[in-house]
Amino acid sequence: ARTGFMLALISAVFFGLGQAARKQGVIDYADPIFGSLIGTIFALLVFTLMEASKKRLAETWRRNFTRLNPCFIAAGIATGIAQISFFVSLMYTHVSYTSTIAALEPIFTVVLSKWFLSKEEKITWRIGLTACSVVLGTYLIILAM
Repeated sequence: ARTGFMLALISAVFFGLGQAARKQGVIDYADPIFGSLIGTIFALLVFTLMEASKKRLAETWRRNFTRLNPCFIAAGIATGIAQISFFVSLMYTHVSYTSTIAALEPIFTVVLSKWFLSKEEKITWRIGLTACSVVLGTYLIILAM
């Protein structure tokens, strides 16, 4: 569990760093599709290098493309829409507003995981309280706009 929490923290730091850089990128070159494409290509490159280093790249590609996973396809489409929406939003408002509003993601994650993954995911009162604090913080930021 500790490794998972540390990786989540690293993810948060790099998401924050990426969001600040995205805003500057959109200011310099207002093409949200290109910005999203860079992230996707980088992720594909890292994934490919990791699988190749484990000597299982061919097996992974074969397994993933002989039987397509509809959930991964839906997740990829949803993530792509989210990335592009984030980049386009940066063209119209401050990165701090965009990232705060995008931080509503945990609310949707909690609700949808309860709905789709009720057997695998247990929603505790602490998770619910944390999700509510995210909503309150987002509401305060929206009021400040």
